Order: sequence, then structure tokens, then C-alpha cells
Amino acid sequence: QTKKQALGSFYDKEIDEYVSICMCDGTLDYLSYGTFQKISKCIDDNISQSFQSAGLTELETIIIRSFLADISGLYRQDAYHVGLPPFVKFVCYILNNAIAKFPVYTKAVVRACNDYDKDDFRIGDVFTPNFCLTASADLTWEDTSVNRYYITPIKDSKTKARAIFNVKDTPEKQVTFLQDAKFRIVNVKKWGDGNKEFIMEEIIYI
Repeated sequence: QTKKQALGSFYDKEIDEYVSICMCDGTLDYLSYGTFQKISKCIDDNISQSFQSAGLTELETIIIRSFLADISGLYRQDAYHVGLPPFVKFVCYILNNAIAKFPVYTKAVVRACNDYDKDDFRIGDVFTPNFCLTASADLTWEDTSVNRYYITPIKDSKTKARAIFNVKDTPEKQVTFLQDAKFRIVNVKKWGDGNKEFIMEEIIYI
């Protein structure tokens, strides 16, 4: 894959394999796979009910479930190289509002980086992802085959970190930061075979 292609993939039953979903050329062709329609048919299952019990609307529930599913790359705003489609702006706005309703999380989290994550930080840099950055509360997750972020959230209710796993009963301890989260790089360490671990602290940056 190149950066002009998808950040995500979709399972194509006809050819029995995962295929790339192009999200960067403005065509929104990933909508043709019907993910939103499929999720909307599950609006009364246990997962959707747990989200709605946490205060999410039906629309927010559909959006958050698609974010947690196979088209999560849709919400990665830095993936669009020819402009951000109005539809994407709309669903990212809804996603951010939905995530804001989850419980705050103030303990350290980690993120195993993918090929699209920024990895040229220097100590003192301020990192503003401008998308809802996902991480894990499972600090035992030590994938040394890729770079990783080690993030310490703000230690009070001002943090932008939200614990999705505290609402959705799942072994995956996903923590997601709101879209306007900011981080300062406080250290850069060697990680694995030729990789790096970026130590970050969440900040309120004016």
C-alpha cells in the first residue's frame, strides 16, 4: 500500500480476501461496502444498547461502531491528500462528540504505530494529531516490531482521553483521545530492532 491508498481494508466475500479501501481520492468509494447500513441493522443488539446507555444517540452509536470496525481509516483526517470531503468532516464531528461521552481515562496508554503514524519527533516537539488517536490501556502490549507511543494523559477531568472499553465489554482496552488532544514529546528511546518509543505527555496548549 501507498499513502494514497487506504488506511483500512474491507473483507470482500466474493474474492475471499481483504482489499484496500481508497479514502484519499475524494470518491468515497468505501461507502459502497454498506458498513453504515449493516451497523444500522444492529442498533438494538447488546453492543449498541451499551453505547446508548452511556448517552450516545443512535447516529453516534452507528458512527462509533464504524470507527471501531473495518473502516476506521475513514476518520483519519491526515489520510486525505486532495482535501477533506464534507461528509468526512461531518462524521468526524459526530465521532468526536460521541467519544466525549465516554468516561475519562488518566492512566498511561500505549500505541503500536502503523506506517502512517508520525515518527520523526524530537524532544520538546508538540504533536497535534487532529484526529481521534487510539491507544491501549494494556501496558503489557509490547509490539517491538514497530515504533510505539507511550502517552501519559493529564491527571484530571481535563484530559482528552476516553475509555471506550469501560462501556463496551471487550478484552481490547481501547482508549481514544478527542480530536483536539495535544502532546509534548519528553523523551525518545530505542525500541525493538531499530525502532523508537516516543514518550509523550498530554498537555493543554494555548
